[in-house]
Amino acid sequence: MSKLATLSRIALVAANLASIPYAHATGQYDGQWTVRVQSQGGGCPNSANLTLGVAASRISGGMIVSTSGSVDAQGHVSLAISFAGDRIAARGALNQQTGAGSWSSPTRGCAGSWTATRI
Repeated sequence: MSKLATLSRIALVAANLASIPYAHATGQYDGQWTVRVQSQGGGCPNSANLTLGVAASRISGGMIVSTSGSVDAQGHVSLAISFAGDRIAARGALNQQTGAGSWSSPTRGCAGSWTATRI
């Protein structure tokens, strides 16, 4: 798949994740987070920006992507994303305002890092 197609997929995922409702925040990490994703080679674009949401300490991706993820009481993040046959696994940590971690995509053969800032 071309980098343009991959960028289009990332943009679609980002738009979908930005539409997650945040009506009632209960966990200390709940709310919206701006995430910058950076790739280190492979079949992924160099970087992407997206907005993710956390509600009741669960990370969800809306209707287009399948996500399974959470943030525990210490801020440890574990997330799996599936989209159009692609799989991404991410791990890391959040504090009250920022976060960082790593990710990998076995289906694309690439990996990288992410940083997050609470909106």
